[in-house]
Amino acid sequence: MTARLVLILAIAFFALAGCASIAPELSGNASGVVQSAALLEDIRVARAYASLAAVRSGAASLLERGRIKVEDAERVQAAADAVRAGLDVARIALRAGREGSYQVTVAQALQLLAGLEAYITEKSQ
Repeated sequence: MTARLVLILAIAFFALAGCASIAPELSGNASGVVQSAALLEDIRVARAYASLAAVRSGAASLLERGRIKVEDAERVQAAADAVRAGLDVARIALRAGREGSYQVTVAQALQLLAGLEAYITEKSQ
């Protein structure tokens, strides 16, 4: 199951990377620039969702291997739920054109996600 998840995440990552490479071509006029910037931010959020899935999987794997306790895994999952909620709110704000709200919310979600990634990495060693 874990190998399948890694494969799915890898495919999603490369698909998103391909989308990022075409984004500059969308900036032909003022309207295109806005669309291009929004597309890049949408890709940023999509990558965060993929990273979040990897964090959840990593926590489950660490729990199975006895590297973390059940309580620690539950805290990781609760924090991951908070990141997911933040990313959902940020994505809604982005699509509604509320740039300021989007920037604040996505920054907070990404900061928490980075902390979770660091924790998983630390416990994996």
